[in-house]
Amino acid sequence: MNLLFDYDGTIHNCIKIYEPAFRVAENYLRFKTGSYHANNLDTPSEIPLSPISTQELEQWLGDTPIDMWNAYAPTLSENDKQQCIELIKNEMIQLTNQGYAELYPHTTEVLSKLRNRSYHLILLSNCQHEYMAAHIKAFQLDCLFDDIYCSADYHYAPKSMILPTIQEEHPDDFTIIGDRSHDMDIAKQFHYPSIGCCYGYGSPEELMNATYKIHDIRELLNIL
Repeated sequence: MNLLFDYDGTIHNCIKIYEPAFRVAENYLRFKTGSYHANNLDTPSEIPLSPISTQELEQWLGDTPIDMWNAYAPTLSENDKQQCIELIKNEMIQLTNQGYAELYPHTTEVLSKLRNRSYHLILLSNCQHEYMAAHIKAFQLDCLFDDIYCSADYHYAPKSMILPTIQEEHPDDFTIIGDRSHDMDIAKQFHYPSIGCCYGYGSPEELMNATYKIHDIRELLNIL
């Protein structure tokens, strides 16, 4: 049996490093806006100025970077979107290397026990390759998972379009484990059981059709 895990919001409590990294990009946009004011130019309407709360940020955790910026600031120039994506990525990697990233409590213990039960653990994340590489090093994820996939390596294709490749490389049934609607959508589309992680960042509506729901990762040991 293959267990297909999401990463941010399922394994990794990513708001710990995402929020401070986002504030770096936010400051970049505010500085750019200030520069326009200083030069007596009109402030570009595409630069968002309204403060955004932690709760509002959480709604995008688990989305691809470009999906997040298209939702947050759809009229922002593509150049500024890419600049913000790079700023956030680099800051998150730096924070990870400095030891600020955190897995959810008991995660390593639970994953190790599942491996000992002969499950094949596979990770599929809507993240950039460099970001995942930093986390593999920080948490020795390659010792916990049989394989790790980043959607950026597939041009940010939806997870449902990446899964056939994973199925070819890991033939067997799957159980899908995640905290967002795109994880549940995979399970529905491919008729797999799903486990919705209510401790993550998805809304109750996103997880309403999960086969099982958990509020602590340790509950996986009672289901699987």
